[in-house]
Amino acid sequence: MTRKDLQEKFNILGENTNITLFRKSEDAHTGIGYCGNITLKNGKAVFNGEKYATINALDHALREWGEGLEYPVDSYCPMYNETWRTESRIIWYLRDKLGFKQVTRNWEMVYEKPIGPSFNLEFFIAQERNDEGKIGITSKYGPYIYRNSVDNAEDGIASINTIVSVSVSEMAKDIIEVISVCPVGVSDTIEAYVPSKRNILGFEKVDFKTMMIQRLEEQLKVLKGE
Repeated sequence: MTRKDLQEKFNILGENTNITLFRKSEDAHTGIGYCGNITLKNGKAVFNGEKYATINALDHALREWGEGLEYPVDSYCPMYNETWRTESRIIWYLRDKLGFKQVTRNWEMVYEKPIGPSFNLEFFIAQERNDEGKIGITSKYGPYIYRNSVDNAEDGIASINTIVSVSVSEMAKDIIEVISVCPVGVSDTIEAYVPSKRNILGFEKVDFKTMMIQRLEEQLKVLKGE
């Protein structure tokens, strides 16, 4: 295996002792196409301590490695710093894991998702200029605004999960407050459905009041740290 062989399959950067591989545009469906770093030694590619004599064998190992990573393989590219890495992983979690829609508003990137009948839960992700290496996470749900700064993806994802949890509890509280001022018996007429594998249609009917009380109690325990 030579550099010429590699260039037929990948875009490459670096010397033989440290080659960064990128998939060509037709193979890189998203992102920058980073797929790994190797060294060339005696006609073989060395990747993660293993030697590969053919392009196909190397490609298989690279794909298997990428699929086993916790985050998208692009975020492991050594050409990027930790701040970019953290920001990209947080955005990936919002967009690809939680299904938030990426939109541009007033020249700013916003990640939003409907939560409840009237409001979107929105996230703004940006590097904190006054705190090097920190990523600022700001979210808004109706009148509620939450802000936090993190310096790694794990803390960022935990912060997002907490904010989502709190926002859902606020939505539930808002619904209960609306119901409380409605005529007696209104809540008894509301039909609620939740996803269910027990029903062939994929959902089942539940008691609305019981469901809301249970969710509020669960959120209360989370907020109390119980």
